[in-house]
Amino acid sequence: MNFTQTLSFAIQRYRSHIVIMLLLSLCSSIMGVAVLAFINTRLLQADTTYSQAIVWFVGLLLLYLLLATWAQMALTRLGHQLVYDLLTRLLKQIMDSDFRHIQTLGKGRIMASLSGDIQAISYMFVRMPELLQGGLFITAACAYLLYLSPSLFAVTLVWMAVTLMGSYITVKHVYRHLGHMRLQENDLFQQYEAALNGHKELSLNHYRAQRFYHETFAPTAQKRRHHVVWADNFHALAGNWTNVMMLGAVGFIFYLAYYQHWASIADATTIAITVLFIRTPLLAAVGAYPTVLQGKVALQALSELNLPEPSTDFFTTYAVAKRLATHPFKSSNICL
Repeated sequence: MNFTQTLSFAIQRYRSHIVIMLLLSLCSSIMGVAVLAFINTRLLQADTTYSQAIVWFVGLLLLYLLLATWAQMALTRLGHQLVYDLLTRLLKQIMDSDFRHIQTLGKGRIMASLSGDIQAISYMFVRMPELLQGGLFITAACAYLLYLSPSLFAVTLVWMAVTLMGSYITVKHVYRHLGHMRLQENDLFQQYEAALNGHKELSLNHYRAQRFYHETFAPTAQKRRHHVVWADNFHALAGNWTNVMMLGAVGFIFYLAYYQHWASIADATTIAITVLFIRTPLLAAVGAYPTVLQGKVALQALSELNLPEPSTDFFTTYAVAKRLATHPFKSSNICL
C-alpha cells in the first residue's frame, strides 16, 4: 500500500479511534491556548490576586499536561497498531504470492522491506503525533494571536510563512536524499544475501572476495552514506533555520510594539510568549516531517513490490488446486 492507501485503510478500520484521537488533540491544543490567555488576563494584570491566580495557573498546567499526554498516548497506540497490521499483512502477502514473483523480486529486496521499510514506517507513526499535535496547537495559537492584535498577527503570519517556506525547501532535499538512500538499501540487502549464499566460494577465492568487497559492496555502502549524511545535514539546517526565525520573530514583535506602537507592551509580551510557545511544537513538527517523508518512501517501496491482496485463509480451494496442478507428486503432503 502507498501513503494514500494506508491512510484510507486506517480511516476505514479505526474511524472511531481516529475521531477520539483528534478530539483529544484539539482539546489539548485549546487548553494550551487557555494557559496563554490566563497569563495575559490574570498574571500580567496589576490588580490580580496572585495567590489565587497561581493556584488556577497550576491547575490549568496540570490539565494541559493530562490532555496532551493522553492525546499523544492515543496517537502512539494507534500508530503502533497500524504498524502491526502492516507487518502481518505484508508477511501474509508474501506467503500468498506466486513463487516466481518472489524469485523475481529477490530475497534481498524483500528483506529490505521487512526490516528497513517496516522500521521506517514505525518511526513515522511514532513521530506523527508530534506533527499532528504541533499543527493543531499552532492553528489554535494563531487564532489567539489574531484576537490579541490583528496587525501583529499579520506580521507574525508572514514571518512564519517565510520560515515554513525555507523549511519546506530544505526538507525537499531531505526527501530526495532519503529516496536515493532507500534504493541503495535494496542493493545492500541483495549484496548481503549474495555474501551469505556465496560464503563458501568467497572464503576459498580471496581475490574474488576482495573484488566483491571493494568493487561491489563498498561503493554501494558509500553511496548510501553520502545520501544519509546529506539528508541529516538538510534536516539540521531546517531545524536551526526554524529556531532562529522564531527567535527573530520575538525581537521584531517587541520592536513594532515599543517603537512603532502597534500594540501595548502587555499584548506584545503575550504575543512574544505565544510565539515562543509555538516554537517548540513547530520545531518538533519540522523535526518529525523528514521521518514522515522517510515513512512515505518506505510505503512507496512496499507498494512497488506488487504483492497480491492477502487472502483471509491459508488454504483456499484455488491455492490447493494450483499446488496440485504444479506439484502433483506432492499431493500427499497437502493437508486439507
